[in-house]
Formats: sequence, structure tokens, C-alpha cells
Amino acid sequence: MAREVKAADVGLELQIYPGQSLFKAKEQWGALVRGRLDMASLPLDYASGRHSKFSAILMPVWCGAMNVLSD
Repeated sequence: MAREVKAADVGLELQIYPGQSLFKAKEQWGALVRGRLDMASLPLDYASGRHSKFSAILMPVWCGAMNVLSD
């Protein structure tokens, strides 16, 4: 993604920190909220205990009618 942004020449520079080298996976939400991290890609369940609306993604789903859903 950083290469594509650079090639687009839109005046934005992205710096990638791979492999949890900047923050550990479960620390990213806290870093985002405190302004220590500008952007992250993380599963919302990492923040489910901190923001109640994110807990909705952890709810079980009944898929008994999968044939209806696949149409």
C-alpha cells in the first residue's frame, strides 16, 4: 500500500512497521486512542472490551439456512 500511495503522488507518506515492531497487536487500540498511532489494521475483537459496539461482532450467528444465504 505504501508503494501505491507514493506512486499516486498525493503528498502522503506511509511508513510500515511490520511484525508488531511498533506496538504489539493488542496494544494497537490503546495507541490509536491516545494518538500514538495514526492508523492500524486490527481485528475489532481486540477493542471489544473497550468499546461496547465492537462487541456485536463477537455474537454467535445461526447459519441453519445457509442454502437461503447462498442464493
